[in-house]
Amino acid sequence: MQLIRFTGFWGALLVTIVTSYNSYGQTYSSVPYSDNFNSGLGTEWTTSSTEPQGVVEARNESGGWPQFGTTTDPFGNGTGGNGLAFYNSSSTATEDTLSALLHLNLAGATSVEMKFSVVDYGTGCAGSLDKLFVKLSNDGGATYGSIATTVFLNLAPHNDGFWNNTTVDIDAIATANSMSYSSTSVIKFSTNLKCSGGWSCYLY
Repeated sequence: MQLIRFTGFWGALLVTIVTSYNSYGQTYSSVPYSDNFNSGLGTEWTTSSTEPQGVVEARNESGGWPQFGTTTDPFGNGTGGNGLAFYNSSSTATEDTLSALLHLNLAGATSVEMKFSVVDYGTGCAGSLDKLFVKLSNDGGATYGSIATTVFLNLAPHNDGFWNNTTVDIDAIATANSMSYSSTSVIKFSTNLKCSGGWSCYLY
């Protein structure tokens, strides 16, 4: 099994990271992969937002807000501190799609899955529920499979303001899209936010 591990997605991925580079200079990390976001986002990560107020970044939020220290991740570690955050810095009338792209060399990999903890804070506007989408590309992010794994972040069991441990079967996404892994695979995490200013989604 090739494990992608986030204990700090507003989570952490543990294990030594081995990197390689394609002809365009993008870093592709090997599996098993782990990241605790202690040093920000590494060069294997890229981010994007469809609105100027959208922010995707590693942050340290180990202080007083209850959401940051009240659960145990899938590996038995207490969550809190560093994590990967998706949020709008101010309210927006249009739905903002924020994405974090993890570039991995998955050539020859089998039984690929990822485990992380996730919390959503802020329910957005009526008719626009916060969601986390996980998609797969095997051509460096030029195209993605149309079938994604979707987590509705403020519906049970992923209720607003509560940590939830999550496992995403990347093999299942690949199979659903009739895709094979490559040395330039990309796992894309996207969330759609509307109306909410400030924090919204965190991954550990």
